[in-house]
Order: sequence, then structure tokens, then C-alpha cells
Amino acid sequence: MNKKVLILSEAVGAGHTKAGGLTCFEALAKKLPLFIYRPLPGHEEGNSDFLTSRKLAVRIDTEEEIDEWMRKLLEGPQGAAFLIQNMTQFRQTMDPLATAKSVLNLIEVKRESGFFLP
Repeated sequence: MNKKVLILSEAVGAGHTKAGGLTCFEALAKKLPLFIYRPLPGHEEGNSDFLTSRKLAVRIDTEEEIDEWMRKLLEGPQGAAFLIQNMTQFRQTMDPLATAKSVLNLIEVKRESGFFLP
């Protein structure tokens, strides 16, 4: 998300976006309810499927669904409370050092295999 969109999303208390990896990660990190509108085939659809199957986001494909969710959100924050609760639980399973650990493990495997010169 660009900075202006992020500020507006935080003010509103929800994000309406495409399902790019960085945007989705930012929403998870901030526990910002995420509403994904018509993801593109490929990585966006994959991200959307991952998030919606875990009830971390809501996929919206029609204008009627937008209207329905806007009504729910205008009635109060309880409309998206399940997303925030699920994000909180999901975040507890995330390891912020997982990428670094994977890289270090790969380096060690390459070193042991003789990939690196002494």
C-alpha cells in the first residue's frame, strides 16, 4: 500500500485492495481487516485464496458484496471483528526470522556440499 492509502485505511479501520504480497503482509502486520476486490489470476488470486481460506480476508467479486460489507462496517466494528481475531491468532504462528533462518540454512548446505571455495 502506498503511504496515503495506508493512512486512510487505518483511519477507516479496513483496507480495500488488490491482493499483492506486500499489501497483504502490511494488513496482517497492522491487523487491518482486508477486503480483496477481484484479484487478478496468478499471484493475487493465490494470495486471496490463502488469506480467505484462513478467514484472514474477505474476497469481494461484485458491487452488491461491496454494498453488503459497507453496511456491516457502518453498523460497527463487530462486522469485521472475526478478521482481526483470526489475524491475531495467525500472527502468533509467524516467525519473523524465518526468511533469515532459511537463507542461513541454505548457505550452510552449500558450504557443506563444497559449493563455496575455501
